[in-house]
Amino acid sequence: KIFERRLRHYLSVWDERLSRQRCCFGEEVTIIDFSLYTVVLRCNQLMPQLCEGLPHLDRWQKTIGARPGVIQGINFDAA
Repeated sequence: KIFERRLRHYLSVWDERLSRQRCCFGEEVTIIDFSLYTVVLRCNQLMPQLCEGLPHLDRWQKTIGARPGVIQGINFDAA
């Protein structure tokens, strides 16, 4: 439970930040976006309830996840 509360808080902080900007550190995608994307992707797979109600994080995840390189990077069967 402690881990889940901390992770939810962490995700909430990012949701609030992403309410003011397109990407993690402004308007341009950086390595931080790709790093956070893996955390959010895995969280959605294993504990989706922790990602609910975070609209800015959801928008950002869809935007990053739609990038061709990200699609190729997470689709191991396509290689």
